[in-house]
Parts: sequence; structure tokens; C-alpha cells
Amino acid sequence: MLRRLFNAFRKQDESTGVRAVTTVADLRAGDLLTLKSRLSLPEELRGITLEISQVGTYQFDDGLYMQLTLTATDRSKIYLGFKPSNHEGELCFSKPISHSVITTLFDEDQFADLFEEGFSTLTVNPDTDGYSGWLTGEYAQTKNLAVGYFFDRDMRGHGVSDRHDDDSEEFHYHELRGDDDQYEITVEVWGDGETDVSLDVYCPADVIETMWPAE
Repeated sequence: MLRRLFNAFRKQDESTGVRAVTTVADLRAGDLLTLKSRLSLPEELRGITLEISQVGTYQFDDGLYMQLTLTATDRSKIYLGFKPSNHEGELCFSKPISHSVITTLFDEDQFADLFEEGFSTLTVNPDTDGYSGWLTGEYAQTKNLAVGYFFDRDMRGHGVSDRHDDDSEEFHYHELRGDDDQYEITVEVWGDGETDVSLDVYCPADVIETMWPAE
């Protein structure tokens, strides 16, 4: 499916009147992007083409951050985050992981300590098959039960208050920064008790090779 879309969008780009997509900030749902084969990217992302299937917005104390849901040909999902005011700076690629993966990658007691008072450390187990480029050896907790807000749509250009908006969903989160600053782990705890965990990798914006508009 992505291959057919890729060929169609490439033909459109050769004609006139197509929406310009020159930076990551121009991407919308339905657009495509191809990543370079850079060592700074996790192995599974190098040189592949992904479709933006959804756009969401996070709101933190320091402003808005975009979350693009990227869908691969096997229908797996990766998230791409960036700050709209600095879209040519760092990009954050995030891979969601399940509870079973958490217990494989980390010591369960160490992971449970993240939810206690204070700041914990987390050591990665040696067996990380399938997660090449997503992990570093050790993480230190930098945020504990911080508050954020999430909009399930693109809020760029909308009047959002400096703190939060009634139309958003509130959540609490923990962050851990790796011993290599390129890596991070994010734990989001939602109002219904659901907990989402992701492995995060920061990369420069030039890891994107090409972008194509949907229309």
C-alpha cells in the first residue's frame, strides 16, 4: 500500500499546485516521509518510508509539542515528536513497548521504583534483541509525576492557554534520561490508570531524506 501511495505522490510532486512539504512542521496526516540510513537512527528505521496516520499535540510547561503517528508497511507504529517553534532542531522518535517487553528489558523491581517518591535509576538487561539503536545502558529519572496535557488533533495555530485547556486530556508522566543523552524513556499515566511506556531516541532533523504531501 505504501509503495502505491509513494509512486502516486511522486507523480503529483512533479506537477504544479501541490502543497509544499519542506520541513517536518509541514507534515500532515496522509503525508509520507523517507528516513536516511543514519547510524543515529534505530536500525529498524534506517532507509524506510513511513506514512503519517495521525497528528496529536502535547502541552507541557514549556509549550506545545507535536506527535506524528508514523505507520510502517507492516502496520507497526512509531511516534515522531518535535517542538513546532524549533522544528529544524532535534526530532524525537518513540517506540511504544508492552508490559511483557518491559519485564524483558528491565528489572521489575527497578522499574516499579520509578513510581515511588524521589528519583530512581534503571539498568537495561543485556538481552535487547529487536531493539538495536533504541536503548543505552543505564537511565536516570529526571521527572517524577510531572503533569502534561494531550490533544488528539493538530493544535498548531489554535489559541491554547499557557498552562492547559479544558478540551485536552490530563496525564502524569515520568522521564528517564540515558547515560548517552540521545536516549530517553517516557512513562505516561492516564486518568483511567492506563500506563504507556516508550523508548525515545533524539536525532537531528536532517535524518529525514524526503517528504511527500498526501494531496
